[in-house]
Amino acid sequence: MKKLFYCFTALAMASQTLPVRGQTTNPQPGWKDSYAVGGKCYCDSNGYDHGLDTKTVDTPQGRKNVVEVCTAITRVLGAGATAGRIPYNDIQCGNGPANDAPDEAACPGRVDIGTAGCNEKGPKWDLASVYGGGTPAPAPAPAPTPTPSPSPSPAPAPTATGSWSQVAVEWDSPSFTITGIRRVRYGINTSWIERTLTGPATCSNAFFGSDPAAGTRKVCEVLSTPVTAPTADYVLPRTGWIATASSAAAYTSLALDDTMSTRWATEATQRPGQYFQIDMGKINSFDSIELNAGEHPNDYPRSYSVMVSNDGQTWRGPITQGQGNRTITDIVFQPQSARFVRINQNGSHNSNWWTIADVKLRLNGPVSAGVLDPTGWALFASSDPINTRAAVDRNSSSRWATQTVQQPGQFFQIDMLKSQRFNKIVLASEGNPYDYPRGYSVFVSSDGVKWGSPVASGAGNSATTTISFATRDARYIRIEQTSSHPSNWWSIHELSVFKSQ
Repeated sequence: MKKLFYCFTALAMASQTLPVRGQTTNPQPGWKDSYAVGGKCYCDSNGYDHGLDTKTVDTPQGRKNVVEVCTAITRVLGAGATAGRIPYNDIQCGNGPANDAPDEAACPGRVDIGTAGCNEKGPKWDLASVYGGGTPAPAPAPAPTPTPSPSPSPAPAPTATGSWSQVAVEWDSPSFTITGIRRVRYGINTSWIERTLTGPATCSNAFFGSDPAAGTRKVCEVLSTPVTAPTADYVLPRTGWIATASSAAAYTSLALDDTMSTRWATEATQRPGQYFQIDMGKINSFDSIELNAGEHPNDYPRSYSVMVSNDGQTWRGPITQGQGNRTITDIVFQPQSARFVRINQNGSHNSNWWTIADVKLRLNGPVSAGVLDPTGWALFASSDPINTRAAVDRNSSSRWATQTVQQPGQFFQIDMLKSQRFNKIVLASEGNPYDYPRGYSVFVSSDGVKWGSPVASGAGNSATTTISFATRDARYIRIEQTSSHPSNWWSIHELSVFKSQ
């Protein structure tokens, strides 16, 4: 942190009186140990100098060192939005504890508005979110060591509609490719392992996970009847999945808990060599991956590649490569059948970590395939009518916003020009992650006049607000803000309406 340096002669130093709290001083914006944005306080100390690294504070888990607290805040809450940050001289947005430099005693508060801000303090650290509300959180468990799936008991050939035909032989010609989605069995006589597969496959114990007939050469057969593909919104269940990573291995499970307020992160700026790996416990078929950065919208991967494996040792790929550019990164590729998936981070960024708040694998395309096309929709709002189109332009850097703090009565309304069948709405406030609606009600109408009762009501709690309800046929949608917030606007960077299947 840059501090005011006193350069005096020995005589001047002898008569100099150190500043005291409230004494007039002229702070500079570079004098900062912390900043506030979005109603929360974050750390911003360069080296924790002037004895700051020796200070301690009370937390719900007991007294902790300032450096330890700041590290935990960054890990759990991130760094907040870049725009709108208010700098403070003292740590904890002016609330201390102060370091041993004299200027912090004279001017603990804001340092961006001159002497007028010296006694103006910001929010205290949100330690309840970081450490829990008074109940000590258990220490993170070490990442579990992946273990192979138990070998299934050999089973007789299943009774199924259609006939089986041989496509590969173990050892001699083991490689084959499945077009579409088919049932494939591996074994001989009456001992088989059966899987639903698509894409490249290998007739081997390693690929199918065990040996159904030890000591005997086995074959692979395909059932003639195709498997009906799932809907576009089909998500592979994550029960039993184990994730590992290049760093912060104790937190990988937070990317699989379906909670946007938790996350796995690299805990270091993005650089090549970082990875996130999933062991699904068995072979699954999939053709897309969704990475969601949750409340840390700028922590998307600057460059990525994806590899797959059946044993965690021999890898195929990369099966696809690309770049993220928004909170949700949809990675689409040719259908694969594998047990392990490894996402490599190949890019660099000088300030952003790589964060995964949630990861999903899908079959038959990303969830965006089920989104209604907003082209031509007529849009209306309680304020900022000029920018309503920004909410559906598929550009996460633009937005519609209330231009004032949240309060009941604000609304965003859509005329889809014709009746549509839908059952879900997703509101993303990616660039302003704390501008989610504190309360909402959703209404639908066929004529834009008669609205009836809400089809859904609730409250957002992260940068992505998902609103699901029973299937509706309607032309108009109206989302009303039903609550308030003292400092945050209501912003919509992207609004998606999902059609019913």
